[in-house]
Amino acid sequence: MAFKIIWSPKAVDTFEIVIDYLQTNWTEKEVRKFVLETEHVIRLISINPHLFRASEKENIFGSHYYQT
Repeated sequence: MAFKIIWSPKAVDTFEIVIDYLQTNWTEKEVRKFVLETEHVIRLISINPHLFRASEKENIFGSHYYQT
C-alpha cells in the first residue's frame, strides 16, 4: 500500500523556487531529469518511507542515501 505524500505550502514554494533557479542555470533536459528523479524518490517514499532515515522533526523523513 502506498502512502499519500502531502507537500506543505512551504515545500511547494521552495520546490518552485528551486525549479525557477534551475531553469535559469541548467538546460531544459537537466531540469526535466531533476524533476523526474524527484518524482521517483517521492514514489519510493510513498511505498516505503523507511527507505530513508527519519528527520529530527516529527513525521518528516530525509534521504541519507539515494542511488540512481
